[in-house]
Amino acid sequence: MDKLTKLEKVALISLGAGSAFNILLFAMGMTLDEAKSGPWYIIRGVFAVVWFIAFDLTTIATVQAMRDGRRSGWAGATVACSALAAALIGLDVSIIRLPALHAANAIVLPLFMLHLASPRRTGTSDAPHITQAVQVNVAPAAPLPAPDAVPMLEVSAPILECATYRCKRCGAGVASAAHVGSSVRWGCEICKERAA
Repeated sequence: MDKLTKLEKVALISLGAGSAFNILLFAMGMTLDEAKSGPWYIIRGVFAVVWFIAFDLTTIATVQAMRDGRRSGWAGATVACSALAAALIGLDVSIIRLPALHAANAIVLPLFMLHLASPRRTGTSDAPHITQAVQVNVAPAAPLPAPDAVPMLEVSAPILECATYRCKRCGAGVASAAHVGSSVRWGCEICKERAA
């Protein structure tokens, strides 16, 4: 089963916390400016502590998951949006005011969840284990029977008289191993002549 790593869980919780806080304020009929005092300031501080690592942690968790085989277009979109959000927050606190960044969590969160929903792909690191399992479970091919053990039918084509490959239906000689495989279903030239 494809379970989330601890890093992915923490990133998901931290992203959800920022979005949840904005929804909580909206549900209470408040704005961020009104949550500057009293118990709302403490709640705002708790959510800020969880939220301050959200975008960087999401970027790290997504790239780590990509290295572990969880690759999709959602992974690229998640990394691009979370890195852009973190960069714009850096600009917001130092140069320009961008209050619309409070919506960044609501954008990155579904992208990250769609990334987490994509399955992990088996990488090349599993190849030696697969090869070893196949080698252990494959039985060696049975040797071909001796020519005198299988009755030979007389045929007009000289290549078929001395052939070492036999039709699976009638036992007549066939030209190659490929003809042996196809004779299981369709027979050989001799079978077709007899049927006609």
